[in-house]
Amino acid sequence: MSACWLKRSIQTFHNFSLRQKLSLAFFVMTLAPLLFATSLAERQAEEILRHSIFEQNKELAMDIAHDLDGLLQNKIRLLKIMALNPDVRSTEPIRLTPVLERVARQYPEFQVVVATDASGRQIARSDGVVADGAINYHDRDYFRQAMQTGTTVISDVLTSKSTGMPGLVIAEPIRGDSGTIVGLLIFNLELDNLRWYAAHVQLGDHAYVYAINQNGRVIFHTDPTDMDSPADLSDREPGRQAAAGFTGWLEYAHGGQRFLTGYSHIPSVSWGLVVEQPLHFAMAEVANFRRLNLLVLLTAAVLAILLSLAIARYIAAAIVNLSAAANRLAAGDLQTRLQMNRTDELGQLAANFNRMATQLARRDEALQQAKAELEQQVTERTRELTAANLELQRLSLLDGLTCIGNRRYLDEFLEREWRRAMRDRTPLAVLMLDIDYFKLYNDTYGHLAGDECLKRVAGVLRDSIQRTTDFVSRYGGEEFVVVLPATNEHGALTVAEKLRRGVADLAIPHGLSPLGGIVTVSIGVAVAVPTPETDAATLLTAADRALYQAKAAGRNQVGSTGELLT
Repeated sequence: MSACWLKRSIQTFHNFSLRQKLSLAFFVMTLAPLLFATSLAERQAEEILRHSIFEQNKELAMDIAHDLDGLLQNKIRLLKIMALNPDVRSTEPIRLTPVLERVARQYPEFQVVVATDASGRQIARSDGVVADGAINYHDRDYFRQAMQTGTTVISDVLTSKSTGMPGLVIAEPIRGDSGTIVGLLIFNLELDNLRWYAAHVQLGDHAYVYAINQNGRVIFHTDPTDMDSPADLSDREPGRQAAAGFTGWLEYAHGGQRFLTGYSHIPSVSWGLVVEQPLHFAMAEVANFRRLNLLVLLTAAVLAILLSLAIARYIAAAIVNLSAAANRLAAGDLQTRLQMNRTDELGQLAANFNRMATQLARRDEALQQAKAELEQQVTERTRELTAANLELQRLSLLDGLTCIGNRRYLDEFLEREWRRAMRDRTPLAVLMLDIDYFKLYNDTYGHLAGDECLKRVAGVLRDSIQRTTDFVSRYGGEEFVVVLPATNEHGALTVAEKLRRGVADLAIPHGLSPLGGIVTVSIGVAVAVPTPETDAATLLTAADRALYQAKAAGRNQVGSTGELLT
């Protein structure tokens, strides 16, 4: 049926007069580009706005997560300083209580600080309330963990025994003169305090912030209608990604709505921090832009119709004469001439037409010459574009700071080598390197020095690799990955030790590093003979696990999975 309709439409168009055809053509030629340009501008505006909102929400999530993590870290540092005070270490309430109250006055953001003895009994408070010996913290997981490990512990969300309010607890061991743990300092941080850090930033229309723990439970929410909801959001992708330690943005659908979200991670408590905005509120500006475009299009359509009719009427008569003369010239009558008393472009066209017959041979020759020149120009331009594209492709695979392979290049290279090793049944080794105490280095010497440190470490890695088949890349932040095709565990460990020594030999000063006062690296080694049942991600995971072992063993050393993955 559609074919018949199209055939009838074409036949109807053929039956139009020249004036009608010109009117229709002018109308289409006027309106079609406008429609296309408007549609393209609308789409580009939507994409630009969408990307801008993504980036804004991601940056907000990172800033809030950084503020919350900094809050926790500052409190931990202050508790550690307090734990070294001789009056605190005595665990004598008469000496301990004034210290706690003085800290509470100096730092009003501390809701309450409590001291316990080794049995968990409350012995002092910072809020002026007399310590209640009947309150015992021995049943709290954070108490047992701090007493057993001797390290700072941050609890899950719970109801404070000291204040009765929901929040976090930071527990810091108190050591006596002999070094044994004689009690704990316990700091209560209410959830309202955390929620303030998320609520004070400027968000988009109807945007909100929430934090979830690793089990997907809501910790706090800035939406007043959902402020204290204990809802389980483990089915939402942004929260899962953030709680898993990732930072980024995505668009997803839930409950019949689509959302634009940015997310980040709070390392101190392994929470996910999400900034979320419903799509229809975020894209309100595009809807306004669309309505304005529709009004412009309707106005343009009316003007195009009127203008097309006027132009068609004026041009049609002259074109009919030109058509008849062209037919005679096509039949071989080179003496054909036009008599047209006009001074506009059609008059000029008639004059040019009269000269056409005597210039056909000359124009044909000129056309051939122009064709040859054009082909040469196209060839040269193609060669230049090819060279430029190759250079752009090369730059897209390099890390902009260190000038070694980037994460994208690593993924492509590792996947290619994985398939090659599986085909040849040869081992494939991966080294994962991490600069020890790099955050301390950045905090001490500044980000410019940190960037220079990354470049120097990358230079050692690049210069130490001898084989052209080996590959060095930046994995992210202060982490690097080296891929060694056709290399067994012994060879991989040898290369890893060479890289570790090479970085140490740079002797880059690092005053806060306990490893000799210089920049060092920890390296994880994993080797696999690929099989169809495994993939390259398995090898990267194994190398990351070996890196963790090296860091746990004291850093500035090489760790290995100690097995051949198959």
